[in-house]
Amino acid sequence: AAEEPERPEFLPWRVEAVEQLPCRTPSLRFTLRCCAQPPSLLSAHPDAGDVWHVDVLADLPAPGSGESSSPGPLTEVVRSYTPSSSAGAYQEGRLELLVKVKPTGALTPHLAAQRPGAVLQVSAPCPTLDSSSYTGALVIAGGSAATVALQVCEAILARHPKRGLVRLLLCNRTADDVLLASAFEALLHKHAGFSLLHLISAGKLPEGGRRRGRWRSGRLDTDALSQTERHLRAIVSGPPGLCTSAVALLTQLGRQREEITVLDELLPEDPSSLAPGGEIAAGGSAEAARSGGGGAEAGGDSHHSAQTAAPPPALPQSCWSEEEEEEENDEETFEDRAEQEEFEEELECMTDHEE
Repeated sequence: AAEEPERPEFLPWRVEAVEQLPCRTPSLRFTLRCCAQPPSLLSAHPDAGDVWHVDVLADLPAPGSGESSSPGPLTEVVRSYTPSSSAGAYQEGRLELLVKVKPTGALTPHLAAQRPGAVLQVSAPCPTLDSSSYTGALVIAGGSAATVALQVCEAILARHPKRGLVRLLLCNRTADDVLLASAFEALLHKHAGFSLLHLISAGKLPEGGRRRGRWRSGRLDTDALSQTERHLRAIVSGPPGLCTSAVALLTQLGRQREEITVLDELLPEDPSSLAPGGEIAAGGSAEAARSGGGGAEAGGDSHHSAQTAAPPPALPQSCWSEEEEEEENDEETFEDRAEQEEFEEELECMTDHEE
């Protein structure tokens, strides 16, 4: 039998602040401080490289068990998150996580209920991607995978500040859903070899001069991809629909599969998963993309190692159905608008700081 990967060490981290972000999808920024003693424990953790993530662990009631005076056995839930803070900050005992909250998720409702002073179990840094061989890259990311994209872009540009060439295509449903906008704008200001194209599938684009970078209405398609340099290797991260579409479109444009690194799950290769017209139909379980398994929920990501797989079915130029558009940002489907508003009001109450 194959050996299971070694489990990372978990340490207690105290929640210092919880900020609700102005996104269409309920999203939170957690600021954490390590409360392990002595703090030098952090420096003993092996270097995970410059593209990395952490796991968050919680013991929660089994799904469907509900709340009672005598709860049943607890289930260990682990999800991966890419910090928006630096590796240096981690070594100093500081960590910042961005979480998109999914009401039916395994872990995010629990995280949304945490207030300053609560303690979370967070792993040592885990490697996501070895970026040392990249002198440039085409990076495609969607939704909360902006945290992964930022790490990749910063790593390559820091290693090759003068000749590094990074093209980022950032996919979101609305302009308000864009995470880490100021960090990407700082890269535009600092590095001439960095360019950013926002692809917004719904809603208005920002007014001229309000935000830097190029903005375009629509989804990822061959037109957007064909404007990037052909020699750049591609790195893809985001929801399964986006990853599958990106690989299909890139291979249609002549790229070899080994030139494309996918950090998240792909939709299954079963042709029956395609809707009429060749679009990817919503639903169906995605094949686990990386070692460690356990697919991602909204706000979490499961990039444990880059995957290689056979190319998915070819798709037309515009490759997302309306259903996949929702999955682009891990958007939760609510039975009705009232339920969504009730959840958002409850979330706002949970994140209010007591005077």
